[in-house]
Amino acid sequence: MSKVVHADPSHASVRDECVLKHEYCAEAASGYQDGSSICPPGGKNIFEMNADGLCPDGAGTFMANNCAAACGMCHTLSYESRCAVDGNSEEVKRHDFFRGSGELHDMFERMIHNEELQRLYGPMTVHSRPGGDPTNETDVFDGPYIVTYDEFLTPEECEVLRHHGANTGDGFTRSSTGTSKHVSDSRATVRTSSTNWCRDGCHDDPVVQNIHRRIETLTGIPEDNYEYLQILRYEEGQYYKIHHDYNKMEPDRPQGVRLLTVFLYLSDVEEGGGTRFNELNTVGDNIGDESIPGTGGERTILPKMGRAVIWPSVVDSDPNLPDRRARHGAETVVKGVKYGANAWIHQRSYKESFLRACHDDGGVVIGGI
Repeated sequence: MSKVVHADPSHASVRDECVLKHEYCAEAASGYQDGSSICPPGGKNIFEMNADGLCPDGAGTFMANNCAAACGMCHTLSYESRCAVDGNSEEVKRHDFFRGSGELHDMFERMIHNEELQRLYGPMTVHSRPGGDPTNETDVFDGPYIVTYDEFLTPEECEVLRHHGANTGDGFTRSSTGTSKHVSDSRATVRTSSTNWCRDGCHDDPVVQNIHRRIETLTGIPEDNYEYLQILRYEEGQYYKIHHDYNKMEPDRPQGVRLLTVFLYLSDVEEGGGTRFNELNTVGDNIGDESIPGTGGERTILPKMGRAVIWPSVVDSDPNLPDRRARHGAETVVKGVKYGANAWIHQRSYKESFLRACHDDGGVVIGGI
């Protein structure tokens, strides 16, 4: 059978992708069930990846992605078909968090008043919250919630993540930044850190899984909605200028927008390297273009090994919209090395979106401090 799909005009946009990516696609598509004879050396039995050996009803499955030509499903390879979102489906609703006004506020208030969380994760500090007053003795800004826990990770857990950053896959590589499917031309002057994603060989580490369970306890949102941890290294002289973790392309993607950032500090830093929020006291409409600078209200969270800081990227009144006051940056490391990790939490299942290659349609993941 030819491995390239022919001339059907409806397949034009996916013609290069619609190939038979497994030599036994035809047999699997026809329902051939003798799996023992179609297992390639060193590879998985195709029926382990496609439970019943038949073509699926929809996009995003193993057969649809790898054997679309044999199944007559080339049209499902387009991003629009593969990644369509049905907001009324039970599967989407099961993973959907913060659908309306008030839920974000309720989550943070529960965290702030939960003494058990402080016992588990160390001293808690509220740096900013709606209705805060920086002139009183608590020195809390009136802005988006920004909360830290000083003993969220143990030194041993920090070491495990630093090790994965340096040794998993290709190790640390130059960080990227962008607001579309193209890397920003100004990357060299905007973000100068190194990055590694905690995926194969890292994500399944029991230590990493325990960290995810801890974040679930803190937020009440399941790990399925999290991006894979992004592990970071900043050496002396490196920084990330003011930016926002919100991605304006995500509201219509299966995973929805980034609701929250949980940033984990994996090392102490002798000087510099803080996470700086410059715009906490912005007056007026805080909803809208996340690239528009705000005014006033500075707070810097200093690196401390084991510390976690959590804040929302969206406004409580409409979680699909960014809160401009959440713009932040990583200050220059003056002395020492800063290690950290981002846990970005979405409205819906990020892991499912990642498996279906719907998470960024070829784009560059933005954010990271």
